[in-house]
Amino acid sequence: MLQKHRSITGPVYLKIEDIPIPPFFLPFAFFPKPNKKSSGFILPTPNQDQTRGFSLNGGGYYLAFNDYFDGRLTGNIFTNGSYDLTFVSNYIKKYKYNGNINLNFSSTRNGLEGTPQYKPLKNFNIGWTHSQNANAKPGTTFTASVNAGTSDYFNVTAANQSYDISKIASNTMSSSIAYGKVFGDGLFNFTGSLNHSQETQTKTISLTLPQISLNMATINPFDSKTRVDKQKWYQKITVGYSLQASNTVSTQENLLFEKGGLRRFRNGFNHNIPVSMAFNLFKYFNFNANAGYNEKWYFQTIEKRFDQNNQWRCYIDGYSEWF
Repeated sequence: MLQKHRSITGPVYLKIEDIPIPPFFLPFAFFPKPNKKSSGFILPTPNQDQTRGFSLNGGGYYLAFNDYFDGRLTGNIFTNGSYDLTFVSNYIKKYKYNGNINLNFSSTRNGLEGTPQYKPLKNFNIGWTHSQNANAKPGTTFTASVNAGTSDYFNVTAANQSYDISKIASNTMSSSIAYGKVFGDGLFNFTGSLNHSQETQTKTISLTLPQISLNMATINPFDSKTRVDKQKWYQKITVGYSLQASNTVSTQENLLFEKGGLRRFRNGFNHNIPVSMAFNLFKYFNFNANAGYNEKWYFQTIEKRFDQNNQWRCYIDGYSEWF
């Protein structure tokens, strides 16, 4: 029988490996049943790894923050000095949004102490998914799907000791965070996104931070909202507007955060204004005239020189590279 804060049961007895233990018998029992989440410790599981030795896996602490999100901090400890840390959190707001966060860090030691191979190898992985209910904010969208980190994380940690072959053998990682909004009574439509793609074999990474698009619906700027008679020729002129902007880079994983890494980004804006007008001539001929204005903004200059060693040297805003 279930009550608000407890459960009441009839005769109960203890079983180990499906074998009843006769001395441990009760004619009835009361069990507490709290109506809220509780934090507590998570016991580790003994294990063995071929390269990192014996281990205790999955030990940690569960955090019950409130009814909307929780957290689980766990780790793996190995006898050769390696360790893994993982933080997982799930969150939900009914009728609004839901998602989960997965943060992983690994410090791995291989080989014998005192050798170059024994130097700790530090790897990390970030996972995040977020989805928004379509009716939560009409006219606004936000989604996220992130899988990013160092290329060796899943291979070195055996997918955080899960031995998931699909993750260990995967050669690519990708991420996308997108936001969209319609405003101005539907006149403007804005979209922005952050994108990432990564090749784990070649250790190359491509980032778009961000990609922006702003579009305006076609309007008649010279027409009157209170007009009741026929349109004049100039009132038929329509004008639109669109803006595209991006900031991208494609480089090696180990060069991204080194000196001059931010100079490798390529960025710019593109503005486009289409203009059109439809009119009739002699009541029998229909014409449509179109024109457009396009303007591009760039924030970098690239200068290339050929030196006496038969090598090209590229100068980008004062920063140089051989290639």
